[in-house]
Amino acid sequence: MNRTASSVRLRPGVVAGVDRDGRLHVVFLSSGKHCVYDAGPEALRVVELLGTPRTVTQILDDVGGAHEGFGPELLQEILAALEADDALDFIAPGEQDGETELYRKQISFFRDSAGSHTEALAMQRQVRESRVAVVGAGGLGSWVAQTLAMTGIGHIVIMDPDVVTPGNLPRQAMYYAEDAGLVKAEVLKARIERATDGRSQVTTHARSLTEDFDGDAFATCDLVVNCADEPSVQVTTEWISAACMPYGTPHIVGGGYTGHAGFIGTTIIPGVTGCLTCYRTVHPLDEKYQLEPLAGDRRDSGAFAPMAAVIANLQVWDAIRVLTGIGPPLLADRVGEIDARTLSIDWRAFTRHPACDLCARYTTKGKEEAAWSQTV
Repeated sequence: MNRTASSVRLRPGVVAGVDRDGRLHVVFLSSGKHCVYDAGPEALRVVELLGTPRTVTQILDDVGGAHEGFGPELLQEILAALEADDALDFIAPGEQDGETELYRKQISFFRDSAGSHTEALAMQRQVRESRVAVVGAGGLGSWVAQTLAMTGIGHIVIMDPDVVTPGNLPRQAMYYAEDAGLVKAEVLKARIERATDGRSQVTTHARSLTEDFDGDAFATCDLVVNCADEPSVQVTTEWISAACMPYGTPHIVGGGYTGHAGFIGTTIIPGVTGCLTCYRTVHPLDEKYQLEPLAGDRRDSGAFAPMAAVIANLQVWDAIRVLTGIGPPLLADRVGEIDARTLSIDWRAFTRHPACDLCARYTTKGKEEAAWSQTV
């Protein structure tokens, strides 16, 4: 990067102040890191100017005009000290556009894990260029689709044949009373494309997931999130895994919730992590979930919008981690059960089974380039 032509500023989330002895303090709000410098009036003025992006020439003109003897060498010394502590962002010409401003807070969030402002921008660009499928547009899927769109996912594929009913409105996102009788996937498409001004494009498939689903709709997807629970989350995830594995497509079990209990994960990276079949090798399905139906309907159990939103957004956070490489997927090789009454999470770990009939045969698209693939 040509830093002469670039602008420089304090990183977002970094604040600077002066104590009674005139020392400069730089505090990183996310990490709590705290740096202290012995600084003269010239350095304090430089840091004050760095509250907004400035070019080197602008800083030299401002500080040099008020402090005799201040020049490029002293400025570079001040900037080098701050850069060594990762307190600065250098912004190349053209990097600050309308999209950057729109997602400014999110890019700053990425910057906490990225090595530079440029890397954080690349993560946001990866979000925009990603294609993510959401299977099921109900209590979890509607929230997942909404949050994916809010993060800036460029293309979302939604699969669900169901229509909106009045009973959906208290716990599912983006549906209104006037939507009753309309296909959920089409309603979400219209709402998402309007809310994002077309930045997120939506493709819909008003069809059910079945055992013989061929997975063609997932072939070009970078990630699939399963939120379908008919006939059960376990069964639909097995179907989706069978469809995704041949394409090497990462997929996330969209959890589920029954009453006060909610299930989180797992995130499956073909060829890298274990799959749900591996999980069941270590944690067999409880007998109470294998009973022949006699009376009662599991769909009549309690459901609560805050619970659905929490689980869905945890899934989306792992989706963003997979898509951007900001860190290893947190839901890989484990499943969590969250208790809404206590907010405690019981994590059940497992490992990839080398003889698994499903996942041992496949690898993932581009896993060699994924920063997290060596750390899962």
